[in-house]
Amino acid sequence: LAALVAQHPDSWEAARGLQDAERLLLSSEAFVSRYEARVAAQPGDALAHYLWGRARIDVPDVAGPAFARAAALAPQSPWPVAALAHLHRSAGDLFLTVQTYKEGIGRMPRSALLRLLLGAQLIDLNLYVEAQRHLELARQLAPDSPAVATALGRVYAALSRPEEAQALLLESYAIDPRQGDCARELARLALKARRVEDAEAYDRAALELGQPRDEALTSAIRAAKVRQGR
Repeated sequence: LAALVAQHPDSWEAARGLQDAERLLLSSEAFVSRYEARVAAQPGDALAHYLWGRARIDVPDVAGPAFARAAALAPQSPWPVAALAHLHRSAGDLFLTVQTYKEGIGRMPRSALLRLLLGAQLIDLNLYVEAQRHLELARQLAPDSPAVATALGRVYAALSRPEEAQALLLESYAIDPRQGDCARELARLALKARRVEDAEAYDRAALELGQPRDEALTSAIRAAKVRQGR
């Protein structure tokens, strides 16, 4: 990651990855000091402010202004917007979370990342039709993104479009089988199609990938197995 950052010093994604590794490897004091020193040395650098906010994500009064400064310095970067929305969501303000994403999309209408994140938030709010609009645009902007395909597949499943949902979810799962949410949605679709063995296998995979247990789904799969005489 350090080599990647050296090669691509303006890459926010590479910087995020390196910072996440450093968070695990360094002491808390050394980690915070490193990013505090960076922002002090580069007060006009948006990425430095963004990383400082991430370093203090546990202190919203510090992280929030850092992310806001990063957004002001780099108004065409989606990452500070996503970070601010994350803070609002963590504080339980879902209205401001959605509003932050929408304001960012207003400045960056071709950001697949912001449309994906907004779509995911709208799914959580059961606003599927609005989520569909943003995720279909994200799909056009990032046709190879498994995360976008999974989110859009979840929307199609909720809107009773199971064939389209399954096609997208299978495509996404084939690209990245580490997606627990994708496996869980495939389990639900398989159960509705009475493919009980597939439903059980996908649900087991979802659990192994860190998804919380869905007791209702587990019970439904168990009941379906009983009805089939297993």
